[in-house]
Amino acid sequence: VRLGGPTRLALVALMSSMLAWNPVFLRAATQAEVHALHAAWAAGSLLLSLELWRGRAQFGRWQGFGAGLLLGCGLANHLTALLVAAPLTVLLGFVIIRAPQRGRTIAVAALAGLVLPLLSYAFIAWRALHPASYQWPALEVSVVGVWRHMTGAIYHGFVGAFRPSPAESRLLWTAVLPVCLPGALALVWHARHARRTPDGPVWIAWCGAVLLTSAFTLSYGVADPSAYFLPVIIVSAVALSSVFARVLQRAEYRGVALAMSCVVAAGAIFAWVPSEFAHARNITEVDRSVRAAFTALPFERGVVLWESDAHARLLAYQQLEQLKPALIVIDPAMLTWPAYRARITAGLGCDPLADLALESDADLSRVAPNVARQVQLPVADFGVWWETGPVPAPGMTSAH
Repeated sequence: VRLGGPTRLALVALMSSMLAWNPVFLRAATQAEVHALHAAWAAGSLLLSLELWRGRAQFGRWQGFGAGLLLGCGLANHLTALLVAAPLTVLLGFVIIRAPQRGRTIAVAALAGLVLPLLSYAFIAWRALHPASYQWPALEVSVVGVWRHMTGAIYHGFVGAFRPSPAESRLLWTAVLPVCLPGALALVWHARHARRTPDGPVWIAWCGAVLLTSAFTLSYGVADPSAYFLPVIIVSAVALSSVFARVLQRAEYRGVALAMSCVVAAGAIFAWVPSEFAHARNITEVDRSVRAAFTALPFERGVVLWESDAHARLLAYQQLEQLKPALIVIDPAMLTWPAYRARITAGLGCDPLADLALESDADLSRVAPNVARQVQLPVADFGVWWETGPVPAPGMTSAH
């Protein structure tokens, strides 16, 4: 699609607004998680698939090695990269088959590139045998444990449901669906009309990536699924920008399309950016409140239980700032993992789940009294203490 400078700039502004100001992207970029690199990898892989397909006449072993290397980097970062890598690998296979050089040589080079980043998994095995002061608590010191960690088998309990938190549900409705729904329609339109064009297989492969990623995410019962839609958001933005580009090619629609681009870009900024500033301020307030509540605990030796991923904040205070380092911090939800339960049992001198059956999330509230029954130390449910203690949580009022 050939466009003039101002028109192309408006199109870039539209696509950038759908991505740069999107709350899911902003949170991936500003919070310590794996999703920022995963989004960058997905975008790079999609671009590479297009470039490799268009340049397949010059495709050789070094291009094959580079493609395999990029796909391997995605799998080394996060196993869900397989959802994007699988259809792109099929596309790569067609490129190799049609390459003018020997396909077997290129395939071996691609396989070598794929395996190289995956060697980093050896570090997981080494770390299982040589634990750091803090590492993923569910990692078991065994060959089976390392394999379960590498393959994601330890998360199989999340598969088969979709349970976003209330905050995540709002994010899905306001930041994911407005981009992905029209983007999916645009993608299907492209795939249908591009079947007989040179780039048709690329659009079909991208459709496969979107379908696999969406199907997995909608059946993965974590509380924060929005970040798993990042590859879908990227493809949706590309598909929508391509539709706009086709419209902008026609002079009679150019003025309307440019105006619509500006409206959409401005709307994205005003709809998403203020709420993200409020979200960032809330995170700062929460961190300050959690720190104050932890400091205010009326004992230096004891057991603190907090059913939240944020319990890692308390561990960070202990290890990085030596704040109440003698306290034993436990996340009751993680006691369902054998390695974590064994380590906590060794530290407490008793099994926190002794005579206790965890059959639902509601049963987790019974862990703290069960621990208190067995140890001669003060025991606190930090969630309750944080919300009702002397330093109430943001939005809470003190009960004292």
